[in-house]
Amino acid sequence: LVTKEVFIRLVFAPGDQMQIDFKDLIVVLNGVETKLHMFVARLNYSTRWFACCYQTEDRSALFDGILSACQSFGGVPREAVFDNASSAVTKILRGRDRALNTEFAEFCGSLRLTVQFAAPAKGNEKGGVEGLHGFIEDNVFVPRLEGPTLVSINHTLATFCQDDSSRRVVSGEPVSTRFERESLALRPVPAIPPSPCIREFVRVNKFSEVTHKTNRYSVPSVFASSATMWPDTT
Repeated sequence: LVTKEVFIRLVFAPGDQMQIDFKDLIVVLNGVETKLHMFVARLNYSTRWFACCYQTEDRSALFDGILSACQSFGGVPREAVFDNASSAVTKILRGRDRALNTEFAEFCGSLRLTVQFAAPAKGNEKGGVEGLHGFIEDNVFVPRLEGPTLVSINHTLATFCQDDSSRRVVSGEPVSTRFERESLALRPVPAIPPSPCIREFVRVNKFSEVTHKTNRYSVPSVFASSATMWPDTT
């Protein structure tokens, strides 16, 4: 006898959880078709969301997205649900255990944010943010969004987020009302927040240059032929 799969509707308390994820999009940036990576965070109780586009989908973008989302919400939820991205996970262990890379673990620890990871091929475990991707794309990026700078693209996203929260209703209540209640349950963002960047050691050559991600940068000659901490703030 094979039983049918049964689903249980999840109910969240204010400040319990947010779901985060990236989605690739094409925009017209300063007249040129450009691929961007949109970071989206969604609070599961109020359904208030935050989105921001980046030109890369690396750890720096992930860190900045998480921090910017928490600052936008005015606080930090107890946990976040994310995919098994290489920007956060170095190895998938048994069950839901994951080996986190050091930088991601330290960053989340500074925010007191616990991260749970969705099971492989189980996108429904973060279905809220998955569905939000399509909603944002249909309402903001179709027809293809144009802007002179990345800042203008993100300003359009922020404006749509604010408008959506003002008019949308969930369980008979405006999202803005539910968010007012949820914001009281969020933990405060640290007074000195963690820096959303990765620092790496590089060698300054005899030409007073450092190479980072295949690019060469000039540095003061006093650092020639020395090991220097180079901040990746992409």
